[in-house]
Amino acid sequence: MKPLSLVNGSLFVSSSFLDTLTCPRYSEYYKLDARVSNGEGAGLRFGTHLHSAMSLSYRLREYELSREEIDSRVSTLLQEVFAMEPNDEGDWRNLNWAMEIYQQHSRKFEFESFELMKYKEPKQCKNCKGEGLEPIAGVADCLWCNGTGKTSIMSEVPFVVKLFDYEVKNNEWKYPITGDNPELDCENLLPIYYHGFIDLLVSQNNLLFVFDWKSTSKLGQSYWDDKKAIAQPKGYSWAMEQLLGVKTHGYIIRALRTLEPPQYVTNGTANKKGEFKKISDWWDESLVEQRFDLGDGELDEWRNNAIEQVEQFLWHYSRGYFPQNKSQCSGKYGKCQYFEVCHTFPTRDREILLNSEQFKNKQTNIKLIT
Repeated sequence: MKPLSLVNGSLFVSSSFLDTLTCPRYSEYYKLDARVSNGEGAGLRFGTHLHSAMSLSYRLREYELSREEIDSRVSTLLQEVFAMEPNDEGDWRNLNWAMEIYQQHSRKFEFESFELMKYKEPKQCKNCKGEGLEPIAGVADCLWCNGTGKTSIMSEVPFVVKLFDYEVKNNEWKYPITGDNPELDCENLLPIYYHGFIDLLVSQNNLLFVFDWKSTSKLGQSYWDDKKAIAQPKGYSWAMEQLLGVKTHGYIIRALRTLEPPQYVTNGTANKKGEFKKISDWWDESLVEQRFDLGDGELDEWRNNAIEQVEQFLWHYSRGYFPQNKSQCSGKYGKCQYFEVCHTFPTRDREILLNSEQFKNKQTNIKLIT
């Protein structure tokens, strides 16, 4: 069993990690081996680029720039990210389609129903590290902070919050926690911290909400049912309550459907059912949001669930074995990224596959927040 990787003597967990715990074997490869698939999908890559564009457009609102100037800077950003990480030639999820979705989003949500939250004191711009200049060329004003080196909008808010202390008992712990600590031979407390990044913090009718963009290929009632149930925005809401000392009323999900409109819409013809749909209606349906108000005790339940999940992971770790949950091998998003690893025999060859070019080291960006 590999050593449990700690930072300053503590274990840091994210929503992405908690999501892996439905299959203990998945969590082993993700957390202990710290290897993830090297073949990021076109949809995920496109969603990441689109997310950056949305984030920049809201970050620039504090500088009182014109809509045209903001759009120009977003265009520049999208050109940069697609140049660095392009999708395959011929894939419809390209630079032009990202710009079209951004423009449609800007038109629909020109006037927001909420106010952007701001830091009490401006923070250093993470893009230029406070220099005010673009990091690559170093001659133009930074796109993200308008050359000020500072930002006030609470966008992509990093957080680290203490979740609980895990009691490590000497009669059950068989494996080293860190490489330089061969074995725990006494009772000890292992601090567990929850960390992540929040897209936006917003205020609606003087109530605090966590705001999250989600790119998707499908919408409908099942999509919103899923967003009501998922744990991530609840975890983010809990974290903000702990850090700010202010009640988080709920969270807002804004969905960005990234599919191209069907031919019958673009051509203005009827579909197989004889129905017509305007392109404006298609876009109106593709860019939608829903607000979820949190119930009394809902965040306490999230914390209790998270603690139990982490304890289960550490229990498997203490026993030196992470079982497979075969029901998770293939689902609505396709095959698990470790599908081929778990189906490789003899099992000793799995380590070779994990360390091949099919996988890369998982990057962790943890910032200690006080």
